[in-house]
Amino acid sequence: MVSAKNKHVTHIALDLLPLLAGKHGTLFLDEWAYPISQEGAALAAHRGAHLVSFPHNEGQALAAALQSTASNGERVIVCNGVYSAGGYPAALRSFLRVAGEFGVLIYVDDAHGVGILGEHPGPGCPYGRGGGGICAYLSLPAGRIVHVGSLSKAFGVPLAFVAGPAAFIDYLEANAGTFIHSSPPDLPSLAAALAALQVHARYGEQLRTRLAQSTARLRAGLHQQGINLVPNRQSFPRGCGCAGAGDWLAGGSNYQAKCLNSYPGQNYRSPGNASINTLLRFHSSTDP
Repeated sequence: MVSAKNKHVTHIALDLLPLLAGKHGTLFLDEWAYPISQEGAALAAHRGAHLVSFPHNEGQALAAALQSTASNGERVIVCNGVYSAGGYPAALRSFLRVAGEFGVLIYVDDAHGVGILGEHPGPGCPYGRGGGGICAYLSLPAGRIVHVGSLSKAFGVPLAFVAGPAAFIDYLEANAGTFIHSSPPDLPSLAAALAALQVHARYGEQLRTRLAQSTARLRAGLHQQGINLVPNRQSFPRGCGCAGAGDWLAGGSNYQAKCLNSYPGQNYRSPGNASINTLLRFHSSTDP
């Protein structure tokens, strides 16, 4: 896989998804795909592409959608690497089997995996080593994946990358609007990214170990207080990178009462639906 120039992940989604789909292609979106990916897909649709949504992480439903949808152009699966709302990885092994069967590509937004997840996960290093992201964590072969990620989560820098088949990267550099019509990333951001990567190279394994320990300690402590957490088999840090780990709390009147007793006057209802309890997220830092 060959990396392209760094750009903000929003620009990458707006560039890549219309280019991948073309004017007559079809994008198959996991229904939980990150809003930035959905914005890129909407732009692709404005330019003529067709959009198909499939149930979250359902490989069989994806295969059925591909089987039943005719397309005169390219077909591309769009998903996250790790879903911040639930802390679970995409079903990429299943998606890859489907992609191979139908000869399509997979666009993976791995903003929440890069810098945290890596290769060879095990009991002593549950997130794996190296921080290469979800593809390394799942030992996925290259060839059908366009791997996109932001450095703003784990590295704290507003830059992003795209990696994929070399021919596509060459095509991207020659045709993507933000490469042709925009200036390069600013030098302070590049310097910050280099410094963050140097810290990662030196301390990344130590920070990931501390993050896993903090996550486990947080979950155990909340459980002892009678606060039930949404199940998370992998104990992935949710919605954040090296700056902290998060866990979603199961809603319910008992939990809401605990919150209101601790913080009277606070509204823990969802602003979008006042009848549904909000799922709150706590963060544990990698700092000592």
